[in-house]
Amino acid sequence: MVKLEREATESQIFEVIRDWVELLSQDKYEEAFEMFRYHSTEYWSAELIRTVIKNYGFIEPREDGVTFKVTSLKENLTGQPFNEVQWWDDDPNRPAEYIGEIAFTLPLNNEWSDVTALFRIVEVDNVIVLELDDIHVL
Repeated sequence: MVKLEREATESQIFEVIRDWVELLSQDKYEEAFEMFRYHSTEYWSAELIRTVIKNYGFIEPREDGVTFKVTSLKENLTGQPFNEVQWWDDDPNRPAEYIGEIAFTLPLNNEWSDVTALFRIVEVDNVIVLELDDIHVL
């Protein structure tokens, strides 16, 4: 699991996610899976991440049979990404360890998609880790 200093910048946090995307683009789902924390009630696995990406944000295959693969961020991608950080420092209703959330659109089949990975920013023992919350069409 990747750990960042509590004072990590948004740029440093996004760099971790970009590294994750690069591993996915190289079909290294197990390595990518190991980068994040997973809530005990979540069901994520490396294979489920692969399936959801392959099926454009869903578990079930598409009716048209089209499948998707993560494209390297080093490629010339068409479209526009949606990447956003929301900090929860001022929210009194948040669980104490959750300090924010990130939405990061995934590049699929050589273009930015609307399939979005959502991550919780979690403070644990004075470091930041990311927790994969969901991958779905935004």
